[in-house]
Amino acid sequence: MVIGGHPHVLQPVVKKTIAGKEKLTAWSLGNFVSNQRDRYKDGGMMLTATVSKRNAVVHFEDVSHYFTWVFPRQEAVVKPYYILPDFDYNAHREGFLNEASLTQMQLFFSDSRALFAQHAAGTTERKAGDDNTVHQTFDLLLNGYYAVELDNVLGTDWKKLSTENRISTTRILAPSGSYHLISGMYATPEEAGEAMHKWSTSLTAMPRLVFITPKEVKVITE
Repeated sequence: MVIGGHPHVLQPVVKKTIAGKEKLTAWSLGNFVSNQRDRYKDGGMMLTATVSKRNAVVHFEDVSHYFTWVFPRQEAVVKPYYILPDFDYNAHREGFLNEASLTQMQLFFSDSRALFAQHAAGTTERKAGDDNTVHQTFDLLLNGYYAVELDNVLGTDWKKLSTENRISTTRILAPSGSYHLISGMYATPEEAGEAMHKWSTSLTAMPRLVFITPKEVKVITE
């Protein structure tokens, strides 16, 4: 497997067999995170594949890709870079993409599909809206979700977390410019509350329940 990324533009993925051996090459993943806003340079892709080895022979299976467009968007005092697979964002957060941004995003997707239709082989495009789990996650991110905040217990001292807990804990940047150490992403306060009480059994102080939106981090319970 060879994965490239230098040219700053998306290039095809090719899966082929040479001398009886499967080869997978992604010539360039494009710009996954970048401030370059020129056509062809304002996006990239995520590539997935299952790699297996049977009888000493390597196989590449379930090769697929998400095209992703980079969207720098001002949120209060911070300007996060959103990495956007193809999805109807405005249906879940009104006005998230203005007309000019929406046109630019759609142009990147159409250019990428045209390129892959002509030159790519052995990979299948996937879309965020086609995966129900991804769809639900995007809905929470765009509209708001409940989480357990650990700032008042741990601050930013990750060394106090077990390896298992570190996997489920994230440090986020709020629109106000402050950082928060949070765990989980829940649709209801009841779900987050259950998780919070589980945390409380292993910590010296009680964590907080918060509601996180692109506009604020709001404390629900102290």
